[in-house]
Amino acid sequence: MKVVIFEDELYAREQLKRNLQRLKPDYEIIYESDSLVEAINYFNSVPEVDLAFMDIELADGNCFDIFERVNVPCPIIFTTAYSDFALKAFRTDSVDYILKPVTESALLMAINKFELRKGRIESTEKKSEIKRILCTRGDNYSALDINDIAWLQSEDKYVVAITNDGVRHLTSSNNLASLSESLNAFDFFQLSRNCTVSFRAIKRVSKYFRGRLSITLSAGPVNEKVLVSALRRESFLNWYASL
Repeated sequence: MKVVIFEDELYAREQLKRNLQRLKPDYEIIYESDSLVEAINYFNSVPEVDLAFMDIELADGNCFDIFERVNVPCPIIFTTAYSDFALKAFRTDSVDYILKPVTESALLMAINKFELRKGRIESTEKKSEIKRILCTRGDNYSALDINDIAWLQSEDKYVVAITNDGVRHLTSSNNLASLSESLNAFDFFQLSRNCTVSFRAIKRVSKYFRGRLSITLSAGPVNEKVLVSALRRESFLNWYASL
């Protein structure tokens, strides 16, 4: 595991490193700093990192400014003397919120939560990724490569796949939700009850009335507009920005 630490108290940072190295000697601390600006610059470099430990108050500002200015690509364990920010912390991709002084038992519990969650995500991703979808035409079957699909539409009792060239293919599935769950979540997103889209097919994302989004899809000569509800808006934008 590659780990980064953002902590402005030198003693607290050294203690955290000692405890971490004792509990998890296979964890590699690849970066550490006490600075908000350095954290922003670091995450802007798109690093390969598995976990971040982060204090709330850094030497030059509040750590939540980081999340407003850059995408943090990993889960976070907050280590802080302030209990007031717990709710705000859990609106980020946080694993745990440990109050100082950080005890070894509290640190181990947080790490165990992180590893359990990471294991579940990796297991889900391995199970979910399929490479082809079965399609039908008359009495014949064919296998459609996932990379050729622009979006999937639910129509009556059927699911139709529109490929990147704009051609429609009738799939053997009759449930868009279950089919969407089996797709790679990094490449596909279910915009609505009736439409799941590949990132490659998104031509335009626009604001719409009452907090909704209007998504323009394009595949060959075929164009489609889909509305994303206010409830799905945040999760869609997070997915869209993370690719």
